[in-house]
Amino acid sequence: MDYPYHTPESRKNKHLNAHERGVIKYLSDSGHSPYAIGKILGRSSNTIRNELRRGTVKQIRATKKVEIYLPDAGQAIYERNRLNCRKRFKLLECSTFIETVDKGILNTKYSPDAIAGALKRHNQYDASNSVCTKTLYNYIDMGLMKTRNLDLVLKVKRSTRQSHKRQHKKILGRSIDERPS
Repeated sequence: MDYPYHTPESRKNKHLNAHERGVIKYLSDSGHSPYAIGKILGRSSNTIRNELRRGTVKQIRATKKVEIYLPDAGQAIYERNRLNCRKRFKLLECSTFIETVDKGILNTKYSPDAIAGALKRHNQYDASNSVCTKTLYNYIDMGLMKTRNLDLVLKVKRSTRQSHKRQHKKILGRSIDERPS
């Protein structure tokens, strides 16, 4: 029995896939409402409305403009929008700062942190045109800078400490519980 106010179990943070877009196309062509399509797919009716709006294109059929939903158009727009949803790569935005730090590391053998701190302290670069020290080390590890890990003196010298547990620990005397009163 269908309840008029039944809310489907929402699939939060799950995007529509190509198969679900095909089902939306089939059901919308057969006359189902976005609410009914949402109930069938277990999605919110707003998700279905947004997808129908996103994938609707204008076509000319027999000299008339007709708006129809195409799942391929919806998928293409979805993929294009997903390309814009992440943070920009700062290597291109801060290239002059990174090149200056790179030259400083190679010429003076100072650490990236020391050179970046000196550049910021002398107000040669502001915060919007620079990257943090961790990002500099990540770029060096990825090979995006001319500096390599071999050029960083402390990074090559430093050895990681490993914790050692004594397996043969000498037991010093009996426990207090075992001693006579």
